[in-house]
Parts: sequence; structure tokens; C-alpha cells
Amino acid sequence: MPNTRSEGAMKEEDQTPTDPVQLMMAMMKEMKEEAKKREDQLMRQLQEQAQDFAAALQTNRGNAGGSTKSKKMDVPVLKCPEDINLADFRDWQQRFADYTEVQKIMEECTLSGRQSLLRSGLDPAWTKLWSTGILEIDDRKDDINDIIKKILHYIREHRNPLLDRKEFLERNQHAGESIDVYYSALKSIDESCGYDVNPTCKVCDDACGHGDELQQERLRDRLICGLKDQAIQQK
Repeated sequence: MPNTRSEGAMKEEDQTPTDPVQLMMAMMKEMKEEAKKREDQLMRQLQEQAQDFAAALQTNRGNAGGSTKSKKMDVPVLKCPEDINLADFRDWQQRFADYTEVQKIMEECTLSGRQSLLRSGLDPAWTKLWSTGILEIDDRKDDINDIIKKILHYIREHRNPLLDRKEFLERNQHAGESIDVYYSALKSIDESCGYDVNPTCKVCDDACGHGDELQQERLRDRLICGLKDQAIQQK
């Protein structure tokens, strides 16, 4: 039977090492080349990830010259005095604190700079009360926390708590609203009602009176009365 193997196949067979040592060295060379390929591929991936991370960091921070295309957080703005209640104030106070923490501004600013930052987060009606002396703010020494307490005192003095109490007593569970969300809404309104706040206290930002027990009773009673599910009301 004639030999049908091609000349190329015979040449390749002739070049294949037959000595065990040569065979082992050839295998090691092949493994080394494969390892080099994998290492190069991994390095390319790491470089790409590092470039992506650097680009994201640059976008978030901006460059030293301030020429950045990044989207900055807007300063939370406190509503005008006529439209605000204590729940709105506390919500703004928390968001403003979060803003200054995220932006890492406070430790880098002078007293004047911190006051300017706070003014940028106030409705123009508040800045007018500030500049005309009605809020009794001392620009020479009052820091942000001092000014915020004076704003809170102003709200307590001028906000009629009966409006908030009326809203609290009329607030029923909305269609599709979970009990947790309903309870949270009731608690937010209750904290604006002034049940446990001494309005003559100019420096205290906390409840001056009866504590949490009476509030829990009010919330429980209002929650039960306002639930849509009568079966739950009976439990």
C-alpha cells in the first residue's frame, strides 16, 4: 500500500523532539509563552481599569483649576418662612448637613465662608431677615450651627402649631400606602405640632417637655384611626 502521508506532515514529525529532555523543555517553553500571553492580557485589563477609575475620579473631583464638567450637587434650599413647618426644617437641616459632608467644605472654609455657604441654602426671604437683624445673627462670631438654631427659634415663634395639629388629626392612610410609610408621615407631622416643645427656649433644639411616651400614644391612636384596613384596626 503506497505511503499517503504528505511531505509537510513527515517534516513536522521529523522536527518533533523525541528525547524526553528536549520534549520537556519544549513543553516548558510553550507553557512560558502561554503564561506571558495571559500576563500581558491581565496587565492590559488592569491598565484599562486604572484609566477608567482615574477618569471617574477626575469627573467627581474636578481639577485644581476648577474647570470641570462634573455635575455638582445643588445646595439644599430652605423654604421661605411663610411656607415652612418644623418637619420641612428638619428635612432641610439633614440634607444640608449631608451636602456639606459629601462636599467636604466645612473644614476648608473660614467663618465668613461658612456663613456664605449657609446663605446660599436659604430662600431670599431668610437672607433678608438675616441682613436686617431680625434673626439676631452676629456675623462676627455666629457659626452655622448657631445660625440654624436661631432660624429654628424663629420658625417656632411664628408658625401656628394648630395648622400642623389639624393636618395630623386629618391625616389618614392613602390608597396603596404601606403602614410603615404612613407611620413615618404621621411622625414627621407630629414633630411639627409643638406638643413637647417649649417655644420660649432660644437655644434648645430638642424637646423640652414630656418626652417620647406621649408622642408614641398620639401616633398609635392616630395610626389606628387612620388605617384603611378595618380588620387591622380591630386587632
